[in-house]
Amino acid sequence: MKSQRKMKISTLVGAMALAGAVTLPSVVMANEPSNSFSIFLRMQAELVDGSGDIVESQGNDGLNFGDGWINGRSDAGGWSGLFFNGSVGITEDLQAVGRYSMNLDMGGYKDSDRDVWIGLHSKTFGRITAGRHHTPYKLSTLGWDPFNATFLQARANQGRSGSVFGHNSFLDDSINYQHSFSGIKFAAMVGIDDSNEPDTGKTRGDHMVAFSLSAPVGPVELVASYIDASEYRGRADDSTGFKVGARYNEGAFTLAGQYEMRDEGFEDGDFVFLTGSYKMGKWTHSINYGQFMDDLDGRDNDGDYFAIGTRYSLGRIASIHVGYKRSERDIQGDDNVFGIGFRFGLNTGNLLAR
Repeated sequence: MKSQRKMKISTLVGAMALAGAVTLPSVVMANEPSNSFSIFLRMQAELVDGSGDIVESQGNDGLNFGDGWINGRSDAGGWSGLFFNGSVGITEDLQAVGRYSMNLDMGGYKDSDRDVWIGLHSKTFGRITAGRHHTPYKLSTLGWDPFNATFLQARANQGRSGSVFGHNSFLDDSINYQHSFSGIKFAAMVGIDDSNEPDTGKTRGDHMVAFSLSAPVGPVELVASYIDASEYRGRADDSTGFKVGARYNEGAFTLAGQYEMRDEGFEDGDFVFLTGSYKMGKWTHSINYGQFMDDLDGRDNDGDYFAIGTRYSLGRIASIHVGYKRSERDIQGDDNVFGIGFRFGLNTGNLLAR
């Protein structure tokens, strides 16, 4: 497996080198502040009514107050957080950057962090950071779900993959690189495995790798992403995932779809996710559909997901959403929620520029 791990790292390094080779220099804005510090607070409150076998198994049938909903659980996969962002100019083209962010819900601090990282950012060569990150696999299409981080979301509700290796959570002890050039976006990550073998005490060194690439073709955005966490920190072998997707955005209409192939070490099946939105002034009406196709022999545990809802904008970072979601698995049963939510955000902007 060590040779396989070296091949994975070599593949990732080669992809990063290719991205750097085709990079075009960016124009440096002379009036851009070299130092910055900002605070961003975002909060979400949702009142939902839950029913179904999965909801009852979690003890959440009836009215629930929280932030986010995943697989019958309230206050899961939510939106609320507090973010501290800073940068210090080193040269005209190079900055030291950092972020510390924490998870919140309507009960306060959740005793867990979101992304936490420090690194260097160059307009010409991109950004490299170390710490706790979203994976490129997650971020490549995360925003395609108009209901993401609400009780209507697809992730981990049979519409899209969940877990830190899917569309949830963050990865500790990771190094992340990202860059945009000529409309193309590239991201790559290595998750460091410094855990020890229980029998020998030796460091495993089975590092996780992930990357994503997106490119515009007229009004269509094309995305491909890959993740390999095989034997990472003692995980199962064949923990790999591959995702392709396309999003069309023209005028008031947005249409998107993605297909995920998840190996035996993950969900062992394929996900299909489709979404469409229509914007009418301050209203955005959306509908989602997803399906999980179980590949494990003899398990026969497919899943379905459907959500419909609307969002009314009250300003740049304030809105109300209402809708209905249904998801089910052949074995576990169904998960139905109907509710309403309110989002509010406050961004200080650069406090050092005042």
